Amino acid sequence: MLININYIYVVNSKILNDMKKSIFSALCLVLLATTTQTAWGAEVILTTADYTWSATDKTVSQTVNGVTFHFSGGTTAPTYYSSDGLRTYEGCKITISSTNTITKIEYAYTISNSGCLKDPTTGTWNNTGKTWTGSATSVGFTVGHSSGTKNGQVRITKITVTYESQQTTLYLGLFLAALYLPNPPKGGL
Repeated sequence: MLININYIYVVNSKILNDMKKSIFSALCLVLLATTTQTAWGAEVILTTADYTWSATDKTVSQTVNGVTFHFSGGTTAPTYYSSDGLRTYEGCKITISSTNTITKIEYAYTISNSGCLKDPTTGTWNNTGKTWTGSATSVGFTVGHSSGTKNGQVRITKITVTYESQQTTLYLGLFLAALYLPNPPKGGL
């Protein structure tokens, strides 16, 4: 009794190839269904000494790596002094915005005339630690005073913004499947 081994090999390689295509298709569907977005923290630091601040209609702005720092209004226009940073005066509205979700803002500043930052538009403000925490794409503050009747000043030297950076994470299943599934036989399909 003779068995044609070539015929069996071709049939088996065809079955194997069909199985390979089915597994490959299934893995592609799993990949599409399980692609996720993962948040990674990133920081942007605005050091006021690094920029030219020129007020127009009591407004100054800077954008650093996609984060916008906007200072508007107040009893006097926001003005930079090399001795103590960007002076913001009572009534000044400070807005920090980004297309990514901001989770933390840390200020470095000194005050004059009992100045303080207050009334965040969202989140939690710790005046003692000079830190805001929350989850927003835009956060606003107002310069005010904590006591007395003088116009408060907040003299900002640095602002550090921490935000979520969205990156797509793909699983390596497709790559691994291509490596581990056997190659089709040469000349056999």
